[in-house]
Amino acid sequence: MSRPVIIGPDEVRQLVRLDDLIDPVAEAFRAASRGWTQDEIVTMYPAPTMEEGDVFVKTSCRPGGDRLVVKVSPWFAANADTGAPQGGFSVLLDATTGHTVALIEDQHHLSDLRTAAATSLIVRLLAPGRAGKLAIVGTGAQAYWQTIAAVRERPIATASVWGRSPQRADALRARLRQDLVGPAVTVDDDLARTVHDADVVITATSARTPIIDASWLRVGQLVISIGSDDSTKAELHPECLATADLVVVDRRDTARRLGNVHRAISEGVLDPDPPLVELGELLDQHRLPRPAEALTVATLVGIGAQDLAAAGVVADRWNAAHQPGPAQ
Repeated sequence: MSRPVIIGPDEVRQLVRLDDLIDPVAEAFRAASRGWTQDEIVTMYPAPTMEEGDVFVKTSCRPGGDRLVVKVSPWFAANADTGAPQGGFSVLLDATTGHTVALIEDQHHLSDLRTAAATSLIVRLLAPGRAGKLAIVGTGAQAYWQTIAAVRERPIATASVWGRSPQRADALRARLRQDLVGPAVTVDDDLARTVHDADVVITATSARTPIIDASWLRVGQLVISIGSDDSTKAELHPECLATADLVVVDRRDTARRLGNVHRAISEGVLDPDPPLVELGELLDQHRLPRPAEALTVATLVGIGAQDLAAAGVVADRWNAAHQPGPAQ
């Protein structure tokens, strides 16, 4: 039995870019919606309060596939406050023997990229074709990658950042101005105005009390929430989902148990079995017509199938880079 490969965070950053994950993540969503994968989520709160830290354990396998994944993804406020990287790793296992194939320590970077890949797909499928105004609610690493994903897919002219901390909002603006060519990046301290004026709204926060009010939304918008990933979190007021013409989720079962949809069901705003469309179903249909007067909300929890796809790309690229050369 060969020893497992250990791939560190610097190698992960060198091996994989956002563009490399979009097609594999799309296929992962298709497979999940077709019922070809088994995905599970376990959440732990080891810090004194939920707000101080959580740890997600996500798993995925595809019966008949050659590998399975177990991902441990911590997020602790202490790291966010100091600018330190988060912890986290993924373990790829051989699906025939259960032996460890690779241990990938990514400091949350791979999770950020695979989440941004999902947003890229949603914007491609559902954003107005000439979307020019983007609102980013949040100031962390995920807010950065969400902006990169949206700008990749639409001719964004203005990206407005809102955050509770003006200093962090300014820091994100500076980073985006440095890395993006084209869009004007601004900071807006009026959240209602920022949201209402945007063609695409993306929320990437850890809010446990909804911060987006339905009265701020308008027809023609695409709203994407990626921060509400457990049963305690909700970025969107339940009425945002109730008034939407289309609500897109990664998986119906996880959406009913976690995040914005769970909150809306718990408060009686949505039926226990609301009409939800999975991203994998949209991808199988290639593109749904999107009427100009539609309000679309996508709320993603994140599923293990994404992590299996992302970890597989990293391992495959590492193996290709370390193949022995031809004998001399």
